[in-house]
Amino acid sequence: MTDCGLSSSVTPAAAAPGRGSASTPPAPPGPPQPVESMATELEDRCPICLDSWEEASYVLPCLHQFCYPCIARWAHSKPECPLCKRRVTSIVHSVRAGSWGSRNPQEIRDPAPLLFLFVFLFFILVLVLALALALVLVLVLVLVLVLVVITIFVVVLGMVVVVLIIQ
Repeated sequence: MTDCGLSSSVTPAAAAPGRGSASTPPAPPGPPQPVESMATELEDRCPICLDSWEEASYVLPCLHQFCYPCIARWAHSKPECPLCKRRVTSIVHSVRAGSWGSRNPQEIRDPAPLLFLFVFLFFILVLVLALALALVLVLVLVLVLVLVVITIFVVVLGMVVVVLIIQ
């Protein structure tokens, strides 16, 4: 980000011009708080309960952070992320920084390749089952043909025996 000589800060709401009565002067504005420090402060707190956490839980696929009890309760009633409203596919919790190496949450593997592998394996399974069913049908047809040939042979043999007996 380039610095254009402008300082990024947030002014408290009390210092903003409002519709208050003219007889009460607005409260004096506090010192501006840099946006970066507010963002860091918000990153250390659960967006649901606003408490700080020791171990954050992440919702997939958006990777937003929450404390585990809050997001578990939330996902039980609504299976969507409270921040971006995307459907939550799973909750990753009890993740320690040391167990993932130097990765941050944004570097956690995308589940799309696993989904592709699952779909591919499912397709192969369906294909194998279809081939097995086709093989069973062919075997049944061969068995029916053998039974028809045996039946015709028995009928013809019976007719030959009858003709020989009559003569």
